[in-house]
Amino acid sequence: MLTVTEQKQLEKSIYPIIFIQHNNFHFVSQKIYQYLETHFGAGLFAETLLEGLFFDYNIQKIIDQIYPAFQNPIAVFDANYDLLGASNDEIVKVDIGKKIFNQKGLQDDEINLLNHLNHIHQKVQKSPVPVMVHHPEIGYDQLIFSINPGKNIGHIVITALNRPITENDKRMLVLLAHGIDQKLKNDTFIRNNRGFQYEYFLKDLLDGKLAVLSDKNKQFQYIEHYFTSRLYCIVIETARSSSAVNISHIRNLFETILPDSTSIIYDGEIVFIPYAQPYEVLPVAISKKFQEICTNYDLYAGLSNSFDKITLLPDYYKQALRAIELGISHQKSADLFRYSDFYLEHIEHLFLQKESAEVFCHPKVQVLEAYDQGHHTNLTDTLYQYLLHERNPNLTAECMGLHRNTITYRIRKIDDIVHINYDDPNERQYILLSYHLGRT
Repeated sequence: MLTVTEQKQLEKSIYPIIFIQHNNFHFVSQKIYQYLETHFGAGLFAETLLEGLFFDYNIQKIIDQIYPAFQNPIAVFDANYDLLGASNDEIVKVDIGKKIFNQKGLQDDEINLLNHLNHIHQKVQKSPVPVMVHHPEIGYDQLIFSINPGKNIGHIVITALNRPITENDKRMLVLLAHGIDQKLKNDTFIRNNRGFQYEYFLKDLLDGKLAVLSDKNKQFQYIEHYFTSRLYCIVIETARSSSAVNISHIRNLFETILPDSTSIIYDGEIVFIPYAQPYEVLPVAISKKFQEICTNYDLYAGLSNSFDKITLLPDYYKQALRAIELGISHQKSADLFRYSDFYLEHIEHLFLQKESAEVFCHPKVQVLEAYDQGHHTNLTDTLYQYLLHERNPNLTAECMGLHRNTITYRIRKIDDIVHINYDDPNERQYILLSYHLGRT
């Protein structure tokens, strides 16, 4: 009990005073602990975090400094689910944490688990406050918060391994997320100012915001120096996928195959620009690896022809989109569609918008078609297959399911009706195009 004088003296003190009247010592001690944690713990935590940012600590060192405030395992992931930092001694206490630590991030099975856990990743991404979940595999509660709510930069996970999650943990986690977000922005600023800010340039290029760059323009010369390889454009449409797809994860998979290549997220799609050597084409083995990703993740993608100037990207971006459009007209399943497989259909489409296939048709093809209709023969198709198979009667017979002698007879019959100059490449090409356009 304090006298009135003592109370007045204490009230003049510069130190905070708590008056608690209760007969339960445990209750009183808990109240004092909560008060100190709320009013001083968060402040000290913020001071420690600010110190880490001021002295330019990396993310791992920041986590090491602030771990005592949480007393629970902390893990920070980027948008690709790669591990940016963690309280290493604590995270390995559970099997899945040890696996994540050894692999330096989440793998496909853990990502799929997150996607099926009531779409927790989408909830975290949109939530302005930390989200509490119960992890079904490790059996502990977890507090998850996006590094920058509304932007797919990454997230932080606090696992209630040593003690339950408190309200103060939520407040500190928000501060930690802000601090790491600031750290990532600083790193990005430094990285971009040391090199070429290609993402902004490529987006402006695709948006048509850039004026034509001349050879005398110094910026153009710098850009050309940055993109010196033979280039391709792959557009990956994730919206067509029948399952939930993490765009950043897919982007990371493509970049893993060709780490030196460039990619951006544009209009909700991944625009990936693989490089080949200046006098080489994209290896078939690399193309097949891209195709495997598309089929495994139910993705529709288009691969353009090659080009050697990055300023041509908008044209080849459209070409990759056209490859997807033409590919889907042939098959409904996900795949990597190469424009080179559908170029002829594209030419036909453009031609037939302005011209008539009948007017264009080679006169000799017209004569053969008329003969086929009047005599119920199949000479036009035979001539097409014969030219398509480089005038090889054996391959033509195998393709049409006929005997070689039958093909030889039909070719002679064709020569009797219309004389074909098989040695003239222009005539061969004209006949092939006439057949294609007529069937279109």
